[in-house]
Amino acid sequence: MQRQEFGLYSDYETGKPLLQAAGETADAADQFECYSGETQRIYGQTIEARVPEVRMRLP
Repeated sequence: MQRQEFGLYSDYETGKPLLQAAGETADAADQFECYSGETQRIYGQTIEARVPEVRMRLP
């Protein structure tokens, strides 16, 4: 989906003005992009989680 389409959904669901909803959608997309890059820099100790297929890392 495009940012504009997400903005329309947000506008419909929250009743916010379209410009505000589209801006928040763009900000959220930018944050996802920024923090997805941080996954390349995970440091710390790996520990077992409650679910056998999942591993957790401590900073």
